[in-house]
Amino acid sequence: MGHFSGQLDEAEWNFEKLPGCEVAPCSFYEYAREFATHSRRWNDLTTQLHNLRQLPKNDRRKRGQIKVIREILALFPCRPGNYLFCSPHFTVTPWIKLPSSERKTIAGEWEAELRQAASLNKLLSLTITLQRDLAQWAKSGVRNFEDWARLDSLLHGQGQQREYGFFAINWDYPDGHLIAEFTKWLKQKRGKQPAGGSQRGQNKQRQHLRALGAKRLLDIGFTAGKAMDYTERFLKDQNGNPTPLYDAPRSWSVAKTQIVPRVLEQLFSGPPNRP
Repeated sequence: MGHFSGQLDEAEWNFEKLPGCEVAPCSFYEYAREFATHSRRWNDLTTQLHNLRQLPKNDRRKRGQIKVIREILALFPCRPGNYLFCSPHFTVTPWIKLPSSERKTIAGEWEAELRQAASLNKLLSLTITLQRDLAQWAKSGVRNFEDWARLDSLLHGQGQQREYGFFAINWDYPDGHLIAEFTKWLKQKRGKQPAGGSQRGQNKQRQHLRALGAKRLLDIGFTAGKAMDYTERFLKDQNGNPTPLYDAPRSWSVAKTQIVPRVLEQLFSGPPNRP
């Protein structure tokens, strides 16, 4: 039958009623919490920062606070609200438990930032970014082409046949010649990959949050079956009928062992407990 060994606040796993404007910042915030929870580096730095803040105001060692804060923020891509990552209470404070005014402010800043990346969101079929274009993604934590590819993969569906590589163009040739060369290259490289009419999944962040919630429930000792029984007490489908977070045991396993680790890797470039 299985059993669970602890309690888990609903705010840690149920994100289904989250307002649309808060989904993206909440997804990043919650995955950042997951990362920090298992990061020795984050724990050491925040402990160091806390100790520095307790020193007398005229203690010269307090000057080290700025350096420590920079090191903490370097663990996360640049995002609105990143000052929260410096708080020792960060890992134990779910997004939903933050003051509503603070969530609203961060969500507004996040939306403004995403508008700057609007062209990346819209160019679903083909995105070409030159070296000189990278600066426009700096506020999204992009420092190089590897970061850009990671950001692009988060903004587009995992199921899309998306591929990255090296691009060079010789502006000495006229447009007609360049177009002809690209057409030739396209025919060679498509191969057997059929056009699927892909479109960006608007609910990807919600899917990421659902997977994270599932992982957290399994982490406290729920079996998939017990988790399904438990979550359908809180969740309802469009017709008002009780529905579990995931309705198949394998989906729970995939969420914990595949989706969450992949998102953490994409967001933070590696496992959380690396030095």
